[in-house]
Amino acid sequence: MHNCLMPGCMRPAINSHSIQKEKHLRLLSENGRVLCPMSDKIAEHYVKSGKYRPKNLGIKKATVFRGFCSYHDNDLFKLIEVDSLDYYDVDLHILFALRATAYHLAFKKLQLHQTVRNHGLLRSENLESLNRVFAELLDEISIYSNILNTLYVASTSKSGKPILVTNVLELNSQSPFATTSPLNLQFDHKDRRINCWETLHTPLHPLFVSVFPDSGRTYIMIQYFQSDFSKFCLFVEYLATLDHYYLGIQLSNLILSHSQNTF
Repeated sequence: MHNCLMPGCMRPAINSHSIQKEKHLRLLSENGRVLCPMSDKIAEHYVKSGKYRPKNLGIKKATVFRGFCSYHDNDLFKLIEVDSLDYYDVDLHILFALRATAYHLAFKKLQLHQTVRNHGLLRSENLESLNRVFAELLDEISIYSNILNTLYVASTSKSGKPILVTNVLELNSQSPFATTSPLNLQFDHKDRRINCWETLHTPLHPLFVSVFPDSGRTYIMIQYFQSDFSKFCLFVEYLATLDHYYLGIQLSNLILSHSQNTF
């Protein structure tokens, strides 16, 4: 049983799409199916063996996760589940970051469950590394639970004070992929440190990146907390100066290296 991730809600979670099925996934699909890249480590193994194949999923299953009850899935996100989206509407921006965070948190909880299940199957010499993974997952789940709570409170607040800085970039061609995910970058384009993975219990500073193909164009939403302005301002300004070709390369590298939610 998976419960809703929203604070204080104990209703059972349903299957939710983190990326709109009819608006975005169908644009990318062929015969109702889309490709999902594997994580770096898995992909590296298959590339070396000459057997690399991205996952092929139907759009009914692609990007699906159990994160919200039916009430929150329908009521909270109804403003971004429409046919005609205004990607520049500031009232909608926090909802994209909230849903991306919920997907990431649900994914990490699933990894934790699999780690616990595998614990009894390993030899003693492998347990130390597994225990380290277990501890790191617990830390990240705790961190992203707090981030989710912060975003949820802000999404329902009437204060009018945005907690996120949002930059929207627009390309005049349609991207071959869609994504929405918090990225935990270690360094920016000048090799300035953003996150320190050696001590994960320190606060994480996520960069929320969403890429949405829409009617022959691509909308790129790059978001970060106001408190992280000094960490990301120059990096996002740098991305905005790139021409469309090099921006696409930079984003593809970032997303394939750091996101588990790309199709």
